[in-house]
Amino acid sequence: MSTEPSVVLSKGNKYGFIDRAGKIVIKPQFDFVLPFSEGLANVEYKGKDGFIDKNGNWVIKPKYESAYYFSDSLAAVKLKEKWGYIDKQDKIVIQPVFDSADPFYEGLAKIGAKEKQGFDYKFGFIDITGKIVVEPQFDYAENFSEGMAAVRVNGKIGFLDKIGKMAIEPKFDSWRSFKDGYALVGLCDLNDPRYGHLSAQYRAFLTMNCKWGYIDKSGKYLYEPSN
Repeated sequence: MSTEPSVVLSKGNKYGFIDRAGKIVIKPQFDFVLPFSEGLANVEYKGKDGFIDKNGNWVIKPKYESAYYFSDSLAAVKLKEKWGYIDKQDKIVIQPVFDSADPFYEGLAKIGAKEKQGFDYKFGFIDITGKIVVEPQFDYAENFSEGMAAVRVNGKIGFLDKIGKMAIEPKFDSWRSFKDGYALVGLCDLNDPRYGHLSAQYRAFLTMNCKWGYIDKSGKYLYEPSN
């Protein structure tokens, strides 16, 4: 059972932390916080992000434009409009060269490259050394779960494995991440006129006109899609 504090919001819109008994252990003083992870919590203070320990002491002083929680002993941080990764000693171990970056999941992290024209991104994955495992190429990607990551190709969802191979070809409209060896996937009617003004991505999330089934990691159906 975790002994790390929980998050609490004060009446003054400041965040602090309570323990499992509800006792305030770090008084509300931060503009925003993320839950403790690997012994540290990312907090925003006076417009900058840093990290505190369970006693509320600064371990990494607030100096970053934005940050995420630690995972695999690394945290994504934003510096001069670019994202990289630091360790718990505040040493930059992956240089800030990415336009977006997520926490590590199962040894890989999703990173984004902004397209030269417009505001769209392409997403790929790096390992904990900063090596690009999957080049940024997908319009949408989720973090890895049980060795698989959902990605969108030409409007359809498929699943990558951890070496960047398309293990399950893109053919689904909606999905849930793999859990206990299976993923829920949907084949949806994206022509619902109520959502015609939205992109295919958001129509797939909103429409109720889907047939749902479960697949294993080979893409084989455990249950065929049905209403």
